[in-house]
Amino acid sequence: MGVKGRFLVVCLLLLVVVACGGQEGQETRVPTAADTAVLPLPTAEPTAGGPAAVPTATPPPSVTPRPSATPLPTPRPLAEGECIAWYETPSFLGREVCVEGKVNFVRSANPARTLVFLVLDPAVPDIDHCCGLFYGWLYVDKMYDAIPTGGLRELFEGKCVRLHGTVEKAEGRGRCRMPIKALEQLDIIECSDCQIPGACGL
Repeated sequence: MGVKGRFLVVCLLLLVVVACGGQEGQETRVPTAADTAVLPLPTAEPTAGGPAAVPTATPPPSVTPRPSATPLPTPRPLAEGECIAWYETPSFLGREVCVEGKVNFVRSANPARTLVFLVLDPAVPDIDHCCGLFYGWLYVDKMYDAIPTGGLRELFEGKCVRLHGTVEKAEGRGRCRMPIKALEQLDIIECSDCQIPGACGL
């Protein structure tokens, strides 16, 4: 090998040494989790012997309905001669029944006082808020030749009654009434004699 050949070999060796030395001085850096943002994925613990559970949305909390001021009517079969409570009347529309209740107040329906509301719903505060869930629709001119002494308020208010007749739909949502055109359709009773004590406030 000539002088030039030896010189080339030496130069190549020097270049290799310099290149390798430079790489040894550099630190190899492994990417970390901070370098790469990875969005978390929803996971679920697998159940024993089955596939992994699928995450579901949490249902909203249930809303408890507010209690009604009066009991809710529930239809039921009636034995012969059995009465219903005044608050059951919406379940007996169009049927001839006996209705029990305590008269909350009496109110004239017209200036001549020939029609009168006999209000049995105790949730009604006064005569300016007519007429609750149920009322008797008294045809006074057909029942009495003259208004009884003391008037109808003294005769009925605070008394327990049994009304006999057909339940009709009245004006207002959910309201019912019973037309009373004869004295035979209306009995004033002792509250303790009510078939349904709750209907008479007992």
